[in-house]
Amino acid sequence: MVRVVALANQKGGVGKTTMTVSLAACAAEAGARVALVDLDPQATLTRWLAPSLDDDRPTMYDLVVRPDVLLGDILRETRSGLLVAPATIDLAVAPSDLQRRLRGVGLWQTSLRPKLHAAPDLDLLLVDCPPSLGELTMLALVAADDVAIVTNCELTAFDAMQDLIACIDLARSPGLNPELRSLGILPTMYDPRVGHCRQVLELLRTHYPGQVAENVIRRTIKLADAYARNVPITEYDRHGEVTESFRRLVREVLYVPQPA
Repeated sequence: MVRVVALANQKGGVGKTTMTVSLAACAAEAGARVALVDLDPQATLTRWLAPSLDDDRPTMYDLVVRPDVLLGDILRETRSGLLVAPATIDLAVAPSDLQRRLRGVGLWQTSLRPKLHAAPDLDLLLVDCPPSLGELTMLALVAADDVAIVTNCELTAFDAMQDLIACIDLARSPGLNPELRSLGILPTMYDPRVGHCRQVLELLRTHYPGQVAENVIRRTIKLADAYARNVPITEYDRHGEVTESFRRLVREVLYVPQPA
């Protein structure tokens, strides 16, 4: 059965999409059958990897709203070999359209879970959540087996952490997803030369002992270069330091879930 992992943070610009794409590429490189779900209406992940969407095939909006659309109907193979469930700006109105169709607490929130877990011939499904604590993030948390918090090493992201943790706890409510596991906190965009980054990383490890990944992803322009070339970091800089860091992180967090 496919394992669904949501990567979340309500703050934008923390490297969440980069983390999602890079972990997926490293897991695929290790032999896992991987797909990515772009649940962000900004569609950064889709622009990074997916081919042109100028056809009539359904997208994530349709998967969320239409009962007849399954994940296999929208997955597209990219030139890197990864499968992507693409997003468009229409996804922004999907929750309200879904709620009109499924009335009642606990109905619309759970609607995405069976579709993701019926994924065809996959081992791992990584969900890139939007930068908010709204309905799309809740859909992802209720659908997921595991959740990882992706954060950069800035105080603003640290201060916002409790709100996201409260949202995760809400998703664990009875009738939603009480078995949701935590993969912990994945720091990224870390610069050891900057005192502020070092202080925030220490704060994370002090306030959330045992929950912060040992493998921290450092800031590098190579990830932006990989995006500009529409390939994952494993293809752009196969033997680079940051690529090796992502490979270690995959081994650390994706195959051995931490206790919540």
